[in-house]
Amino acid sequence: MDWALADNQVVAADCEQAAAEAAVALVHAQRAQMLMKGHIHSDTLLRAVLDKHKGLRTGARLSHVFYMTVANSDKALCITDAVINIAPDLTTQQHILRNCIHLMHALAIEKPNIALLSATETPTPAMPSSMLAKELLASVHDKQLGAQIFGPVALDGAISPMAAKIKGIDVDGAGEADVILVPNIETGNAIFKQMVYFSGATAAGLILGAKVPIILTSRADPPAARLASAALGSIYAHWLKQQA
Repeated sequence: MDWALADNQVVAADCEQAAAEAAVALVHAQRAQMLMKGHIHSDTLLRAVLDKHKGLRTGARLSHVFYMTVANSDKALCITDAVINIAPDLTTQQHILRNCIHLMHALAIEKPNIALLSATETPTPAMPSSMLAKELLASVHDKQLGAQIFGPVALDGAISPMAAKIKGIDVDGAGEADVILVPNIETGNAIFKQMVYFSGATAAGLILGAKVPIILTSRADPPAARLASAALGSIYAHWLKQQA
């Protein structure tokens, strides 16, 4: 890429924990505006981030968002949370929802369409994800969150205008979701990997909810995904600075 790296500073650390703590310290010293995981274990980095005394807590819970782009399409799709929260309860989903709305606003999407995913549009006790989506929607109904939220909804009704019309899903945003809020990590992980390996999507990923965005790379991530994640993190870091 022919980038000049001579002005970059390298901070010495003798172990993974020291490296993670040094990175967090750089944020506190206002010498870094985002973190990117390198060759250290994810739990080591997150332990430093979540440290009660020296970490980067904000009061929000951490959550992860994948910003998925596919060649020949001008519309991105966000998936949350496919990495951190395994089976989020109502309170955790409220945090996930707020975090992803903030990211959408940072991307200049003033009122994103957010689909609360299940496998049905009719809440039923036999399908817990549909009941949780109903609860989540009710809990934010009167709040001015800057988003169009709908659900429960199956994937086709979330992303296909034709499917939404055929199924009679008569709510704003149906079939045009910007964000899919999944009920559990397995669902999100499956959708994300299906898009990457079957559709050739590029997945930019960020952890939200800390004082700065955190890029949590995977060993299987191609260079394009790593670069896209860095770009997304830079945009969000700039937005956070403007909100301060």
